[in-house]
Parts: sequence; C-alpha cells; structure tokens
Amino acid sequence: MSMSDQGSILVVDDEPHVSEMLEEYFAELGYSVDVATTGDEALRLAVAKRPDAVILDMRLPDMSGEQLLAKLRTLDGSLPIVMLSGYAAEDMARRVVAAGALQYLQKPFDFDGLSRTIVEAIEAGREHRSADAECVAR
Repeated sequence: MSMSDQGSILVVDDEPHVSEMLEEYFAELGYSVDVATTGDEALRLAVAKRPDAVILDMRLPDMSGEQLLAKLRTLDGSLPIVMLSGYAAEDMARRVVAAGALQYLQKPFDFDGLSRTIVEAIEAGREHRSADAECVAR
C-alpha cells in the first residue's frame, strides 16, 4: 500500500513535541503528514494540498483553533477536522462539534483512539467527496 492510499493528514499544533510525535506516529502508519504551527500556515497547506483529515489544536499563536476551524470549513465543508485541547471544557467541545469538527479530544490523547478517529474521518471525507463528485457529474 502506498503512502497516498492511507491518506494525508495536516497536523496543526504549535507545540513541537506534539506535532513531531503526531507526524512520526502517522507517518509510521503510512500516512502522508504535513505540519503547520500557525493558522495561516495551515490555511496555505490546506489550499495547496487538500489533506484527507486535519488534526487541529485549540490554541495557536496567530488565531484560535475555533477561528481556524471556521476558515477551513468555509474552504471545504467536507474536510474532516479533529480538534485537540489541553483543557477539558465540555462547552468548548460542544461548540467546536456544532461548528463542524468531527471530534474533540483532550490531551494527553490515546493514540489508538486518535488513529481510529482519523481512519473514520478519512473514510467519511472520501465518501462525502465521491457523493459530491457524483452530483456534479449528473
């Protein structure tokens, strides 16, 4: 199975130890992984490469994760986005899921759980895009 068969992931986190850990973990599983440390960088990469899924931290140096979530959803409403936060906040979890995030996970997260979530996210995103393509083809 080639790298592109697993899918591509955009990791958006300004903490180097977190982004490097996620990049290594998913690369070992066969994913193509890009890392952004700011919201602006994430938007540029999302436009240039259209990842299959995004792992997005709630706190970035140039904008909040919620702000970036809204911008990414405007860019592509079918893009699966998993939010990460170091803070437990049920109201925030509800808000980001209502705003279009697939899931909200608290740090430290369980890698197996995150991996399952990403597999589901990529499958859901691909199904959504193929349905969109069928609509356009009609």
